[in-house]
Amino acid sequence: MQYELDHPANTVRRAERLNALLNAFAGCLDEAVDRMELGVEKQEDVREGIKAVQTRAPEFLAYLKNLAVASPERNTFKENLADAIASTEDAVRSAADSSRENAPPPPVRRRPQ
Repeated sequence: MQYELDHPANTVRRAERLNALLNAFAGCLDEAVDRMELGVEKQEDVREGIKAVQTRAPEFLAYLKNLAVASPERNTFKENLADAIASTEDAVRSAADSSRENAPPPPVRRRPQ
């Protein structure tokens, strides 16, 4: 998204590309949240994934909210941008919930010597 916005010279189907990027981002985040929640439900070790969402999603959210305010082209991707912001906010909430619900790992069993 950042690359596309930084290179406005290529205007052929630009609005479609920007909307597709935002739509794909929201879809990826939704899939990550679904897998994270399923992993917690199945009591799998998904702590690394939860941590990744907790650290990166706020950065993405800040970038998307900045686009909503400062991008001169925001009217061309307004709806998909709103969806991407909503998906990112849901991911942040879901990661916090999953972090609380995720059971600690089982103790490591050592072989008797």
